[in-house]
Amino acid sequence: MASFVAAMNAGDLTTQGVKGSDVYTECGVGDLRVSLFKMLVRGLEPTEIQRVISQEFAKSDVTSSYLIDFVVMAFQTRDIRGGKGERDVAYHMIIAIMKARPALTETLLRLIPEYGCWRDMWAIWNLVSEGEGEAEGDGADFAMNVRSAITNVVKWIFFEDLTKYRDWE
Repeated sequence: MASFVAAMNAGDLTTQGVKGSDVYTECGVGDLRVSLFKMLVRGLEPTEIQRVISQEFAKSDVTSSYLIDFVVMAFQTRDIRGGKGERDVAYHMIIAIMKARPALTETLLRLIPEYGCWRDMWAIWNLVSEGEGEAEGDGADFAMNVRSAITNVVKWIFFEDLTKYRDWE
């Protein structure tokens, strides 16, 4: 009962969501991932996604479960079959994760056609080319690395399909 009373007396447990409804804040639900998940809808500002993810990965005690949860949230947001089906929000989340963990770039990009479509690759290509990656000082390097990773994924799929075709003949 005491925890209920403490929760009721705490301030700033809710804020106004993207669509204008009341949503719980990180403080209100006790976990940033839950509050972010509810905010991942059309209209969420890309700067907010970048802020949340970079803030979490800047912490020294960030666990791999946070990384896994952010990746799952990004692809659930984009999933056209069983998820929210949101394009832009998912693109910005994937880009934010790639900025925070550049070593995952190609791995994340290989999943995009599975949960979305190939057009998503080119949308991400255009976003990083137009400056989505330039919030940091090394935006040109980030954009070049993402475009290179997209090219590698496309080549990998092409050769995989070519091999399957040759085996089929």
